[in-house]
Amino acid sequence: MKLLQKKHKRIIIAKSDVHGWGAFSRYSVKKNEFLGEYTGELITPDEATERGKANDLQLGSPYLFTLNEQVVIDARRIGNKFRFLNHSSKPNCDSKMVIVRGDHRIGIIASKAIEEGEELFFDYGYGPGQVDWCDSNKPRTNGGTKKSKKIGPSS
Repeated sequence: MKLLQKKHKRIIIAKSDVHGWGAFSRYSVKKNEFLGEYTGELITPDEATERGKANDLQLGSPYLFTLNEQVVIDARRIGNKFRFLNHSSKPNCDSKMVIVRGDHRIGIIASKAIEEGEELFFDYGYGPGQVDWCDSNKPRTNGGTKKSKKIGPSS
C-alpha cells in the first residue's frame, strides 16, 4: 500500500566511507519498515548490458537493477535517491519485488532497526567472481546488476 501512496522515508545523500556517495537514514527506522521504492527507466536486459558497459567506462558504477527476466531498472538518469544505497554482504535493508496493480516494482525494506544517520545498504546479489565493495573497497567485476527478491502479489 505504501508503494501506491508513495510514502517514502526521508533519506539524505552524502559521501560514503564505503564507496562514493551513499544513502543515509534521516530518522531512525524500525525493522521491517518500508523505506521507499527503487525507481528508474525500464529497459531490456540487452540494453542494460550495453549501458552497463558504457557506465563502467564512464562512471565506474551503473545504477542497474534486475526487475525480472524481461525488465531492468536503470536509475542513472531518472532514478530517485534509493539508487545511492551501496552494496554490503551484511546489509541493513532488503529489496523486495512486489506486484502493484499488475506492475512489478521494487520496495526497499529495513531488515533490522536502523539508527538516525546510519548508511543504508542492501545485498546486490553478486555472484561468484564479483568483488564486494564493503569487504574490499574495490570495484566489482563482471558488470553485474542489482537483483531483487520476489515476494507474493500486493496492492
